[in-house]
Amino acid sequence: MSEKFFTIEEADQLRVQISSKVEDIIDINRKINYTSKDIQDLFDIWDEAVKDNSNPDHELYLKIIEKSDLLAGELNERVSEVENTGCYVRDVEHGLIEFPFITNDRIVFLSWKIGEDKINYWNEENDVSRRRPIEDLMSKSVSGS
Repeated sequence: MSEKFFTIEEADQLRVQISSKVEDIIDINRKINYTSKDIQDLFDIWDEAVKDNSNPDHELYLKIIEKSDLLAGELNERVSEVENTGCYVRDVEHGLIEFPFITNDRIVFLSWKIGEDKINYWNEENDVSRRRPIEDLMSKSVSGS
């Protein structure tokens, strides 16, 4: 499958469509973090002995592991659903999404995260930490396809 490129308008329309799935991704990730903490708590108490069938918390341990595995599958499914639209999930904790965009014959990414009311930022590939205002991109050129 070839990469899809978005205009700002297309990315903003898709943002509206996927926002509830992105909220689900954040929620599922939060639940995974809780189950990871629960597993760590059991290991803090019992160490490797929690894996022993005779351990009083062994059944609890197995239930938490099973829940964690189910949540991980659910998270992967939601991420795939979002990414099948052509955008990329870059951060499951904060709901950061990127949309490929072409400007001056180079690929950059329109950047949005949950809680933002529109596409306000962009960044270079592999540089999520440096989100820049969309106005900076627009002053250089307007493109997409």
